[in-house]
Amino acid sequence: MTDDGSIHDGERVLRPTASARAALFSAAALALTLLAAPPAAAQQQDTLPEGVPDSVEYEMRGLTVEATRPTLSRGGGTAVTMEMDSVEVVPSPTLGEVLRNMPLVRVRRNSRGQVQPSVRGMEERQIAVLVDGVPLTVGWDNRSDLSVIPMTAANEVDMVRGLSSVLAGPNALGGVIRIGISQGPFPDTLTSPLDMRVALDHTGSYSLSGEVDHLTDVGGGDLWIKYGGGYRDRGDYAAPGGLGDRFPLGVTDDDRILNSDMQFANGFASVRYQAEGGQWLSFSTAAYSTEQGVVPELHLVGSDQPAPRYWRYPNRWQSFSSLSGGTGWAETPLGRGDLEVSLGFDRHHMEIDGFSGPSYADSVEGEVGNDRTMSARLLGDHTLGPGTLSGSFTWAETWHEQILSASPNDPDEYKQRLGSVGVEISEPLAPGLDGWISNPRLTVGGSYDWASTPQTGDYQAREGIDGWGFRTSAEATVADGAAKLHGGVSRKVRFPALRELYSGALGKFEPNPDLGPLTLKVGELGATLHVSQRLELQGTVFQQRLEGSIARVPIGEGLFQRQNVGERRATGLELVANYRHRGLVLRGGVTLQDVEIREDVDDDGELEVSPDKRAEYQPELSGDLSVTTPRFAGFRLRGEMQYIGSQFGANPQTQEFEELDPTAYLEAGLSRRIGQGFLGLPPLRVAAVAENLTDQLVWDQLGLPRPGRTFRVQVELR
Repeated sequence: MTDDGSIHDGERVLRPTASARAALFSAAALALTLLAAPPAAAQQQDTLPEGVPDSVEYEMRGLTVEATRPTLSRGGGTAVTMEMDSVEVVPSPTLGEVLRNMPLVRVRRNSRGQVQPSVRGMEERQIAVLVDGVPLTVGWDNRSDLSVIPMTAANEVDMVRGLSSVLAGPNALGGVIRIGISQGPFPDTLTSPLDMRVALDHTGSYSLSGEVDHLTDVGGGDLWIKYGGGYRDRGDYAAPGGLGDRFPLGVTDDDRILNSDMQFANGFASVRYQAEGGQWLSFSTAAYSTEQGVVPELHLVGSDQPAPRYWRYPNRWQSFSSLSGGTGWAETPLGRGDLEVSLGFDRHHMEIDGFSGPSYADSVEGEVGNDRTMSARLLGDHTLGPGTLSGSFTWAETWHEQILSASPNDPDEYKQRLGSVGVEISEPLAPGLDGWISNPRLTVGGSYDWASTPQTGDYQAREGIDGWGFRTSAEATVADGAAKLHGGVSRKVRFPALRELYSGALGKFEPNPDLGPLTLKVGELGATLHVSQRLELQGTVFQQRLEGSIARVPIGEGLFQRQNVGERRATGLELVANYRHRGLVLRGGVTLQDVEIREDVDDDGELEVSPDKRAEYQPELSGDLSVTTPRFAGFRLRGEMQYIGSQFGANPQTQEFEELDPTAYLEAGLSRRIGQGFLGLPPLRVAAVAENLTDQLVWDQLGLPRPGRTFRVQVELR
């Protein structure tokens, strides 16, 4: 027994506090789920009044096929929408696992153990994540760890790439990931009032989740209530073939990847009321608690200088809540209008322990972080003749407390305030035009963003900074509705996160309080085609320029500093397709891109490509293909392939860029429904899944592999 009450097993220190709390949290949520399951009669309700939009964020839906599909967002920006009922993932999934199933989005785990997205050559801090309007990427680090954002409660995920609206709020540059719990489409009926899932894999890891839905008529409107939770206990995951021969110190005796375990519990509750006149009010809250290890960079394990991060998160939890309401579209003295307001509250606690070596026995450093973010958002739309005038106001304040093990009684406090005002006008260019080209529409908008840091720990406070943005886009329907052409240009800014400005990352970085804002300029042109009722295609050509890009620069003595360095430029082509016919579902996406780092200056003072610099982990070619077969003798087969082309990563030992070979990750599953249900419950669905079927060595980044071949059995009642 150690001084802090944890148990030492000779290989690592096991801290039972987070997992015990997680188990209790999960058991309570699932017990509530089972006891409160509603009868089957609760599934009936009336449909929404015709023409009443659910939310101003979902004004234009170009395509209607269920499951993952290409769509158009407000103003014609390209997007992909994924309905959670169609996603094949483990019970109690995280956002990172869900996004690995979404085309055109790359997801990888970094050396901090955090899972981050990448789209069009842009990385995580340029991509906003919102849950029911609550911004999870406005905080200490301006990014969210996708490996801990619970998706048990989610209905759908919407990913806008690149040309996001100026109404999206501050720090939303290279894309917006929107997760709907109580917001989003309101259900006409419930296919099942109860959703229970459990899974077990061959390593002994297990996961389970439960959800209850109620849908009833109340006071002339519809009330939708849902609640539930989940729990996962994952030991160290399986090592892929050949890994132990190359990196024996990073693989355990039972052929598992070192320090990759995780215990994760989550719960949620959501209420939404929809009146017959279109007015609505919703509240949602979700929370998780986790303990997890951080896989060390295996190419550095056993080296003296530099050494990998031997880290664990012994205690980490987060809760986020959203209160929203809207008027729905209603008559006004000047036409028709809609108003929506959202309030968000996000709390996050994280503890990091750093150890001296791969035994994880001797803690040598540590950090505790407490975060609190409050946000408010106002959205409005009004008819403007045949067009629409839209506006938004967003405000957020984030507070962070940092406690280092070297000075536990002297915490540092930081605070950042962010704001954004946006206005957008969407006008038809030729009302009534009907022919080969119809419904041409132009959207023009502008935004003004600002940021201040009233608390800066031991550093001198800096002056507030601001920036402006705009977007101009156009779209038109062609060939009697068979296709829609769309394109536009935009400019948006992002302000440095508190962590980028002031964090030393446990002695690895020298803070830089003088960092300036980043500017992203985007141009794209594309087409969305309805080839038939079965086939939908979307192709987009894009170029993105991130000016003032923040890069990690070595400054000697093994230290780095974040600095505004040059420009990152990404040029490419995206293709996504969705086909559905008689039970056969095909879905695929391909990204071709060229990502350049421009830091050198030529004789004319212009930035040029730096020959000794490469964009890390940005393959020129990546893609995925998913196939689901029709049922045969009651069985359905599913297969998925993810391809990642050659990519480069910087080796800290040599400071040279190393090339990672192309890889293909295969997954296959066989499922069957059993019975017709009883006592009003849905039938069982049983599935057998093989992840990384060919046991390939697939790198998330240099020294950080994805799990090897894993067999899972999953049972669902939904």
